[in-house]
Amino acid sequence: MWIFLRLMLALAGFAIRTLARGRNPKEMGQYEGTPYTSKIRTAKGNTKGFEIGMPRATPTWIRFHRESAADRAFKAMGIANEIQTGDAAFDDQVYVTCDHPHVATVLTESKELRAAIAAMFDAGYNKIFFDGAYVRAERDADYTPTTRDLALLHAVWTAAWKLSDAPPSRLSDRFFWKALIV
Repeated sequence: MWIFLRLMLALAGFAIRTLARGRNPKEMGQYEGTPYTSKIRTAKGNTKGFEIGMPRATPTWIRFHRESAADRAFKAMGIANEIQTGDAAFDDQVYVTCDHPHVATVLTESKELRAAIAAMFDAGYNKIFFDGAYVRAERDADYTPTTRDLALLHAVWTAAWKLSDAPPSRLSDRFFWKALIV
């Protein structure tokens, strides 16, 4: 029963992610030579928030958000797991949704990437995510993106260069073989 439920959830997640691919907003300009996109959320003519993005290829989807009490509870019950970097301040503040071993290695080794992500959360961002082609950041705000917002995203974009490197083969991962046998 649990295996069937997990398979259904995995298929639903795959379908949603596949449908979301290709919905990249058009380029709005460049920041320090890097193209960026911007999508503004409005309600009744007022700005309610925005999403900014910069192209960054990654081997998989990665999502960062503030760790909530529910996240901690699900981890304690064994229902959820996340990448732990060994940086206690980062691990307590940020919940990382990804199970790719290359991502875990890069996050653990890159203090600059962890610092850039933490700086965005400290500045009020709700979510940072890599969708395989872009790094995007989302926040609630009553203004449109400023140069400071682009600078924060550019810091993450710059520090995430190792994520664009070719990851080790999935076949060399012990988890792959374990899952295949099961």
